[in-house]
Amino acid sequence: YDIVPFLKCRGIARVDALFITHADADHYNGLLALLESNVSVKKLILPDVKEELRTEKFGEIESTAQGFELPVYYMSMGTVWQEGDTKFQCLHPSVEAKGMDMNEASLVLHVSYGEFSVLLTGDVSGQGEILLAEQLQKQKIHEVTVLKVAHHGSRYSTTENFLDVLSCKVAVISCGEGNQYGHPAPELLSRLESKGVLIYRTDKAGCV
Repeated sequence: YDIVPFLKCRGIARVDALFITHADADHYNGLLALLESNVSVKKLILPDVKEELRTEKFGEIESTAQGFELPVYYMSMGTVWQEGDTKFQCLHPSVEAKGMDMNEASLVLHVSYGEFSVLLTGDVSGQGEILLAEQLQKQKIHEVTVLKVAHHGSRYSTTENFLDVLSCKVAVISCGEGNQYGHPAPELLSRLESKGVLIYRTDKAGCV
C-alpha cells in the first residue's frame, strides 16, 4: 500500500534490485504488489543462509519471482555491489553461521554514498547482532548517518553493546500504530535518546 504509490509519485519506473532481508511476511508482502505494478524490477536479492533456515516461505518468494521471470540472487557477508558512487556491502549473515533463527540471520547492508551512509538491519537480533557488531569492528565502520533500527524497535535488539560499537545521527523505526508487541520498546527508545540520536517512527510520522 505504500511502496508502489511512493515510487509512482517520484516518477520511478525501474528498481535495479529489491532486497528481502528474511522470509517473515511483514518483510516481503509488498513483493507481489510491486511485481504486478508497472514498475520494472531487475533482480531480487535474498540472504544466503543454511538449508535449515530456507523455510517454505523462502520457496514462496522464489516461486513468485520465477512466475514473473525475475532473477534471484543470494547475498552473504563479504559481498560488495557498487553502482557508480553508491556502495552496498553485505555485513551479515555468514554462510557458515549456525544456530541462528530467521530473524538473527537477517540480511544486513551497509550502504554508503559520499558522506552519507545507512545501515539496513532487517530483524537482526541476539547472536546475529553480536556477529554483526564484530563485523562492523572488523570493517572499521564506527558511525552511520542513518540506522534502520532492527526488529521494529524490540527491546531485545539494538542493545547498549551494539550502540557502543556503532553510533548514528538518525534512527528510523518501522512499526505499526498500536501494534500488539508494544514496539518500539521504551528501553530501546531510552538507549537511543541517551546517545543523542534523532528518532523517526512510522507509527508517529507515517512513511519515513
